[in-house]
Amino acid sequence: DGAAGAASLRRSVVRGEGRVSEAVDDPATVSDSVPPSSLVVSVLDLEDLLDLVNLRSLNPSLAKNFPVALDQFISRMLDWLCAMTHPDGQIDFFNDAAIGVALDPASLTSYALGLGFKPTRRTFAACTLLGDSGYARLQVGDAVVILDVGRVGPDMCPGHCHADTLSFELSLFGQRCLVNAGVSQYGSGPTRDDQRSTASHNTVVVDGKNSSDVWGGFRIGRRARVHGIQLEDRVQSVALSAWHDGYKNLPGRPIHRRRWRLSAGLLEVVDEVDDDVLRKRRRVWQCGKPQLSTFVHDDGSDANRPK
Repeated sequence: DGAAGAASLRRSVVRGEGRVSEAVDDPATVSDSVPPSSLVVSVLDLEDLLDLVNLRSLNPSLAKNFPVALDQFISRMLDWLCAMTHPDGQIDFFNDAAIGVALDPASLTSYALGLGFKPTRRTFAACTLLGDSGYARLQVGDAVVILDVGRVGPDMCPGHCHADTLSFELSLFGQRCLVNAGVSQYGSGPTRDDQRSTASHNTVVVDGKNSSDVWGGFRIGRRARVHGIQLEDRVQSVALSAWHDGYKNLPGRPIHRRRWRLSAGLLEVVDEVDDDVLRKRRRVWQCGKPQLSTFVHDDGSDANRPK
C-alpha cells in the first residue's frame, strides 16, 4: 500500500525489465532459458508480463511504474512465439520443453488480444530467420520445419540447454513427424541426462558423444558454436545450411555440416562430418507425436499433469 508498495512494485518491474530487455534486445537469449518451454524467454515469463499489463489496466495510476517499452517487448515475444509454434498449435521441443506445464500458445495469444494487443502473424515466408536467437522456420505448402542454427542457449542462464545443435522438427499436414525429446524431469538423474543428450535430438552423433558438454542436471561446459549460416531462397525451394564445432575436442577435430532443402513434396537433409579419422557417426530421427508430460521434480513428486 501507499508509497512503499509503489516503490516495491517499481523495483520488481525494473528488475524484470532488465531481464526482458536483455532477452528481447539480444535474441540470443530468446530461447528455452526457463523450463518448461521453448518460447521467448518462456511462456511463464510472457504470462507474467501479460499479468502486469492486466494489473495496469485495472489501476491506471500504476502506469508510471511500468517501462514504456513493455508493450513492445510483449508484441515481439508474441510474434516470436507464433513462428516457433507447430501447426498443431503447440510448442516445439528444443531444450527444456514440455507440453501441459504452462499456458499453450493459443491461450497466451487470446489473453494478449483481450488486453488490446494486435493479432500476431499467421502466414510466413518460405524462410523466417528469428534473428540471433538462432532458430529458423522453413515452410513450403503443408510442410513446416523448425530448426536450430544458434547457440545452445543464453550465456546468462545455460542450465536448461540441451546438446541439440543443428537439430530440427518437422510437421506435415498439421501433424508432427519428427520431434526432439523435450524434457520430463526437473532435477538430476539418468532420464534427464538422456533427454539433454545429442542422441535425443534430430541431429548427428559422433563417436557417441554429446555436441555440447551437458552434465549434472543443469550444468554445461564445452559448447558447440554454429558458423557459416547460408540461406538460399529460390522460387520453388528454400535451403539453409550451417556447421558447428561441438566435436572439435575429438581427435581430428571433426566438424558437422548440415544442409536442409525444402520444396513442394520433399525435405532433403544432407549431413557431412569433416575429419581424417574413421569414427562412428549416427544420424538420429525421432518420430512420433508429442504427449502431455508428467513433470517430475527433484524429490520425485510430479506436477499432476495429465499424460
